[in-house]
Amino acid sequence: MKREELTKIIIELQSFLFGAESVWAKDLGQDLFELQNAPFFATHLNYGDVVKAISPKRQWKPHFKKLVRRGPHRTWRFVFRNDTPAKDRKSLLKKITKLNCALEGMNGALICVSIPPKSNVSKVKQLLSVHPAKVWYFKHWPKSLIKEMNQE
Repeated sequence: MKREELTKIIIELQSFLFGAESVWAKDLGQDLFELQNAPFFATHLNYGDVVKAISPKRQWKPHFKKLVRRGPHRTWRFVFRNDTPAKDRKSLLKKITKLNCALEGMNGALICVSIPPKSNVSKVKQLLSVHPAKVWYFKHWPKSLIKEMNQE
């Protein structure tokens, strides 16, 4: 799907360091949208989820209201530790993509792994636990970690 066919959805992050996050979504009509990328900070949402989003004003982007239907993908998020060499980072990301997972990165350190239904989740989990790349893996981003990363 081409970017010009997608809409940005705003997801407010009330209990987080950042005020909001935007994600790409396919407009399904009737204020329903299918997410087309994995959110970094809205940890309750995944690629392929269908959400309800309403524009607060006519020319504004739609704002997330609720999850309507869970999609088949799952999202894991991790951060490379600063002392992880670039070659180890690249090696891990390459191995993850070989497991048919999609990756999105932010700042070269924050990584979202979108795991499609046909991927072997246990292999992804095992890879993250035994690979020499040093990562912090978590379902929810801790505020203290984000503050620490922003100070470096």
